[in-house]
Parts: sequence; structure tokens; C-alpha cells
Amino acid sequence: MEARLRDLAKKAEKAGVETGATWGIEGGTGKVPTDACQAALSQYGAEVIKKLRASVSYPDQLRGFSTRILLEIAKDGALVNGSIATSSGNRLFDDSVLAGVKKAAPFGPLPACWTDASFKGAIDFVAEEGAAG
Repeated sequence: MEARLRDLAKKAEKAGVETGATWGIEGGTGKVPTDACQAALSQYGAEVIKKLRASVSYPDQLRGFSTRILLEIAKDGALVNGSIATSSGNRLFDDSVLAGVKKAAPFGPLPACWTDASFKGAIDFVAEEGAAG
């Protein structure tokens, strides 16, 4: 899973997405998307991360904190669920990230190649210098 997250982070970075967040498939559905579908999902994840980073606001003193959030996004882009999987240890930061998730929704529709009703993804979100709102 970690290697997959690193690979997705590299693809997102190449797509112009700010570092500090990575996107990956959460859970073990047993489904392995085709290369073309994986590329579409990676691009979709990059767009979700970009929208999320623009929506999260936190005080400057919270730079350096990180949290893992779980998202479930419906086929039409609606947010089904957003939750903290791994807390930063700072409730204010975690709450700020969750508020940003709700503010960022809805997202664009899932790629047509994804046939399930929703997509579950994990995002590692890091509060970086210059990114605070």
C-alpha cells in the first residue's frame, strides 16, 4: 500500500499538485483497474487533492501536523463520507481538515471506467509552510 501511495504521489506531483498530500485506494476490493483507468483515477485524485488543499484552512502554528483522511466519493462526485483515519494528535488541525473536506465537496464525477457506485480513497494531508489559510 505504501509503495502505491508513493507512486500516486509522484503522479500527482507531475500533474502540478502541491506536495503534502497523497491519494490512494483504501480498502481491499480486490479490483485492479486497468492501466488507463488507473491513470484516470490518479488524475482524478490529483484534482481532489488540489481542491481539498484550496479548501483547508488552519492557523500558522499548526504547520507540520499531518493526518490521514478517508473519503468516499459517489459516482457523481458527491461526498458520501469523510473521516479521520489517523489523527494528527491535534483536534483543531483534524477538525480544520474535515471542515475543508466538506467545503471542497462536491468533487467532479468519477472517471467513467470506475463502475462501482463509489470510490474510497485515503489522503495523507500535511500542513506545510505557506499553505495555511
